[in-house]
Amino acid sequence: MPPAPSPALQVIGKRLPRVDAKERVTGQAIYPADLALPGMVHAKLLRSPHAHARIVRIDTSRAGALKGVLAVVTAADFAELPVGATIPMGETGYDMWMVAALNIARSKVHWVGQPVAGVAAVDVHVAEAALALIEVDYEPLTPVLNIAAAMAPEAPVLHEHVLTKGVEPRPRAPSNVCSRTAITRGDAARALDGAAATARMSVQVDTAHQGYLEPQVMVAQVDAGGLATVWASTQGQFTAELMIARMLGMPQSQLRILPLEIGGGFGGKIAIHGEAVAVR
Repeated sequence: MPPAPSPALQVIGKRLPRVDAKERVTGQAIYPADLALPGMVHAKLLRSPHAHARIVRIDTSRAGALKGVLAVVTAADFAELPVGATIPMGETGYDMWMVAALNIARSKVHWVGQPVAGVAAVDVHVAEAALALIEVDYEPLTPVLNIAAAMAPEAPVLHEHVLTKGVEPRPRAPSNVCSRTAITRGDAARALDGAAATARMSVQVDTAHQGYLEPQVMVAQVDAGGLATVWASTQGQFTAELMIARMLGMPQSQLRILPLEIGGGFGGKIAIHGEAVAVR
């Protein structure tokens, strides 16, 4: 039988009600998908069917001519961010080039489902119909499907600007290896030499996605003065603000991020995933 909690403890060992439980189970919690602003239009993203391919041509003319379509955007509608531009986040910061790729592909696609174009229309059905009219010519490239294949000397290079960090002299040729880090504690060689027995093994850990139930959802509104308000299921309100500002080349003072309820995140909703396209 566990010991009785100390009377001085206010939380440990006590049955506390979840402060957000009632609004969630009664449907009162407001998620981005629940918003319906006056005159709101709907947007959809066209996604890549390839894991690795070069984008040869995108023709959006037929989609733009469809009745009810208000705008069609591609990477050409965004300024190209310089390689190496980062924003503060964690130990290494966020590479804005990669953040931009999460929102819309420019010259290559690197995973199945990467956005390549966006459509805004009077309703979701017109937006979906317009996606089918966008013509994209791809040059399929060989993908790499696991870590060992990516690190092989003959592996196709995914990002031509990536030079391996942590290696001296610094490589001049691009590589799929982002960086190398060595961690040493004590005299490992001496300990192994003096051990009664040693074992060598290789452990492979599969990719695990956060697996949240709610997909990325965002609503953007830009007023006559250029002030953009974004309602999103984001875990990083100020990080999202900075990322959108950098992608669109606008001052942060012209952005307002309003995070709503999140249907799961676990870190996967810190970076932006379409918010910049919605504002554009």
